[in-house]
Amino acid sequence: AEIVLASSFDFLFICTRALSFQSLMTKTNLTEVQQEERLVELVKAVDEAGIEGIDRIDLRRFLRARSFDVSKALAQFQKAHEWRAVNQVDSLQADSFLDAHEDVYSCITPHVYKGFDKSGFPIYIEQSGRVDIHKLLKQLSSDLVIRRHIRHMELQVERMRTSPSAPGIEKQTVILDVNGLSLAPNSEALSLFRATLDIDQNYYP
Repeated sequence: AEIVLASSFDFLFICTRALSFQSLMTKTNLTEVQQEERLVELVKAVDEAGIEGIDRIDLRRFLRARSFDVSKALAQFQKAHEWRAVNQVDSLQADSFLDAHEDVYSCITPHVYKGFDKSGFPIYIEQSGRVDIHKLLKQLSSDLVIRRHIRHMELQVERMRTSPSAPGIEKQTVILDVNGLSLAPNSEALSLFRATLDIDQNYYP
């Protein structure tokens, strides 16, 4: 995983390759064999906990986020599993990731899902500097915006699973164009940022 900052003219692109910054900053000295052994332990623990329908790619992300500590990874995974049930996250997949307010969101938050990079990572590009949070929240509630973010994360997970050149990868490439982004604190924006960051770190490591 990596963060790349590249300035060009009067705009800045930020490229990140991980589902969350938590996983992005995690390092391990374990060999691939040792990592696989920890994964087998976690798979067994999840099975013993009675949780079904889980793939190894998802579990590996939780392991990586917890520095391959099996007990901590299991605890985080169980918490995420409960959160998904309470918030009916799996129903988003049945809806094909469609959002009834996507036209409003797209108009105020310019973005595009742009294929895959050379490593097979799904690419997401957003003109963050053009996002008007105040205008967005006049038309959509905070809950709807957060729900939209969850849809986005589910879509990115699905794109990683179905990457044509590297199916089952654990990372994505995100490009944020922050040209025009105000550095002045915005309470509404900070509140949404904290909420989505909490979701990403806890449930999409």
